[in-house]
Amino acid sequence: ALHAGDAVAVEETAHKLRGSAATLGAGPLAELCSTLEEAARAGQLPTPGPVIGALRRELEVTCRVFTELAAELAAPLAPAA
Repeated sequence: ALHAGDAVAVEETAHKLRGSAATLGAGPLAELCSTLEEAARAGQLPTPGPVIGALRRELEVTCRVFTELAAELAAPLAPAA
């Protein structure tokens, strides 16, 4: 949608991802999506490359954090002393 210049689709997608990121506590990702959503709403779509790169980096960080958290939660608990 960003490459196609479809501001409505970019706004809707950024809004959905922002909400999901905020629910998960992924603040930097939510903030980035909020900025993209506002720009799309104003009809001022940014250059796709840098935005997609930034989104990709934040998604990778978010996925890494949740993967690590899942591993911690899956680890057996130490017996109580």
